[in-house]
Amino acid sequence: MLINSFHGILCVYGNFKQLCNSEMGFVLKLPVRFLTSLGGSLKASSLKAAVSTKYLVASPTFSQFNYAISRQFSNTPSDNSVNNVSDLVKGSRIVLFMKGNPNEPRCGFSNAVCRILEMHGILEKASKGDDPDLFASYDVLENEDLRAAAKVFADWPTFPQLYFDGEFIGGCDILLDMHRSGKLTEELERLGIGSALAEVSDKEKT
Repeated sequence: MLINSFHGILCVYGNFKQLCNSEMGFVLKLPVRFLTSLGGSLKASSLKAAVSTKYLVASPTFSQFNYAISRQFSNTPSDNSVNNVSDLVKGSRIVLFMKGNPNEPRCGFSNAVCRILEMHGILEKASKGDDPDLFASYDVLENEDLRAAAKVFADWPTFPQLYFDGEFIGGCDILLDMHRSGKLTEELERLGIGSALAEVSDKEKT
């Protein structure tokens, strides 16, 4: 398996810069989807990944990984970099571009969105790894090119940015309004993703 080809693979839970200062030395942040496209068989559950299950960190021992994956984004939000954002958005049913990660949000608005998703049971489902394509989050503070391209792609100047099935939902204010009105529960149910709040409501009715 591909996972056996690396020295010191581990899941990303914290800040990438902190990982660069670890005993592993210089590391590359590799999308799980990228690794599996090379023939590996990796599942979030087998890696015991938490909410941020889309990235692994690996020592760049082998030549095929001896380049920075982040360079898939150009220095400016060109057509190619915006297309790369499009691929990320289509890669999971729920995609969140945020500051930090769900375990360690780095702004109040990103934290609020994560807490709303948590209340609806999305983060718990993602942590179990039963559906590795359910949820992905991307830290825009780790990659300025990604940050710029995501703004252009969504035509939205701020973060967080949330997508359901490739469709842009909005930022913190919009999601909060949807949550308060019950529309978020309805939308998650309509998409077949489900909401923990809907399950609680059904139990209360019986």
